[in-house]
Amino acid sequence: MSTGKEYRVKVEGDRFTAEWSNIPPEAAKQGAYIRSECHHSGSRWIGTSRILLACPLPDGKTKMCPMILRFEVDSISPDRITGGGEILRDFDCASCEVRKTGWGPFSWEPKKQ
Repeated sequence: MSTGKEYRVKVEGDRFTAEWSNIPPEAAKQGAYIRSECHHSGSRWIGTSRILLACPLPDGKTKMCPMILRFEVDSISPDRITGGGEILRDFDCASCEVRKTGWGPFSWEPKKQ
C-alpha cells in the first residue's frame, strides 16, 4: 500500500537523508514537511524523522503540529529501500501531543518514469 508521498533520498558517507518532495500545495503553504536523517550503525541506518503536518480540529480549522519520530533503514539497493518507523497510534491535535506510537515497516521504490 502506498501513502502517495514521494521522497528525495541522498546517501553521503554514513549519512542517509530523505525529504518529502510531492507536498500538496495547500500543505506546502502552511509549511508542512517530513525530513528524515539517519547515520549508519552496524548494518542499519538509525535516526529520526522531523515532521510538521496539519492536524484537523473539530471546528474545521487546522493546526500545524511538529513531532520527532524514530526512523530506521534496514537495506538500501538501487531497486528498493526498506526499514521502519514510528507511527502514530494516539495523537491529540489540540495539544499536538503524541500519546502513543507503534512501529510500521516501509518499502520505497524509485518512481517509475
